[in-house]
Amino acid sequence: MTERYRCQHLLFGTLGDLSLETRCIDGQRLQVELAGDALGMMALLDGNRRQCYTSMLQHDNQGRVVTLSHRQSTQIDSRGRRIQYGWVATFDKGGRVTARRLWGGDIVETRDFQIPANCYGDFLSVLYAFQHQNEPLQMAQVFRYPFFTVQGMGRIVVRVEGVEVQEPMASSETLWRCRITSAAGRLPGRCSSLTVWCDDRRRVVKAEAPFWWGLGTVVIQRISESS
Repeated sequence: MTERYRCQHLLFGTLGDLSLETRCIDGQRLQVELAGDALGMMALLDGNRRQCYTSMLQHDNQGRVVTLSHRQSTQIDSRGRRIQYGWVATFDKGGRVTARRLWGGDIVETRDFQIPANCYGDFLSVLYAFQHQNEPLQMAQVFRYPFFTVQGMGRIVVRVEGVEVQEPMASSETLWRCRITSAAGRLPGRCSSLTVWCDDRRRVVKAEAPFWWGLGTVVIQRISESS
């Protein structure tokens, strides 16, 4: 399953494209990847930037989501320069995390962490767990997910704040408006809050997030979906 999104700003136009892909690996593991390419003004300011987050997951005997590894990488091509950096973290069954910082393809730092049981390994694991809960969404529901980052432990809180009915030409679709918050900016881009609209399958149809320095809002709209 691949879902594609476009990021736009009222004044600055198109800022980037995103893709969210989930696929099964060897019948047991799942790979979830969120990738984004800068466009328009963002590409002019910061060069051709590609941001990529990749998580390898599986389910344990109780059906819970377990993070095996998570990788985040940034590649910038600008004015003849090529910069590539990021982190890769691996998780074992005892809650031990080994995180390696990468620069230009080389490991330049290694850190070890210990995380509590039932803690998700990254925000993509949280997203997958949220989307694959069986019960339907309801008004005023609150979901709390502890998760790991190399900057420290974080928590994602999802609050169902409203329900809206979209009425396209042939059919109507129910969208659930959810407020997502994470203290200390643990979400991608150091974001601490955003609003998403989900369908009944908990797939993100639209999202809104604050732009830099409070200059309005970035609107993220799903533009295609394929199996």
